[in-house]
Amino acid sequence: MKKRCNTLFINKEETGIDFSMYKKNTVLRRLEKRMALLDPPSQTMEEYRDYLCKEAEEIVELQRDLLIGVTQFLRDKEAFSIIEEQVIPQLVERKIHSQEDEIRIWVAGCSTGQEAYTLAILLHDYLSTINRYFDVRIFATDIDRHAIKRASQGIYEEAEVHSFSAAQINEYFEQTKHGSYQVKKTIRKMIVFCPP
Repeated sequence: MKKRCNTLFINKEETGIDFSMYKKNTVLRRLEKRMALLDPPSQTMEEYRDYLCKEAEEIVELQRDLLIGVTQFLRDKEAFSIIEEQVIPQLVERKIHSQEDEIRIWVAGCSTGQEAYTLAILLHDYLSTINRYFDVRIFATDIDRHAIKRASQGIYEEAEVHSFSAAQINEYFEQTKHGSYQVKKTIRKMIVFCPP
């Protein structure tokens, strides 16, 4: 009888991530994708399990595939319009009324940071128009440490920033020597990216 691998496969206790609520078909599709990428491809789940037991890096890659980080600037235009036109003005008005000078926001599941930066830009825009200063801190968390690292750099390709107007791109981004765009420091310093 073949000895079972006792390496824990994406175990909640080891990774802090619970995949048990994921849809079975989603997990199977991701497993099949990873299996097909191997050279040679794994033919069975048992072969893939054995491969995972030997290659810790593959566990990391599979975990990253399962996390499916999806984000973009102004991802849901209708939601961000409501945030810009209603939520931010009401939040600021409450802070002014209660004589508070701090604004704290948490963005959970921030992935590579576009939505957190969008909030920072919209908030900065609004505070500039009313000429008020607040100590703003946006806490942006994600369990994917690679995504957090990219988010903290704030560097995006031209196609990723196209949701903003040319004026906003000019005001809030700097073009790098490689042709990509980096969020300006005034916005980056508003956000703390970290694991939860």
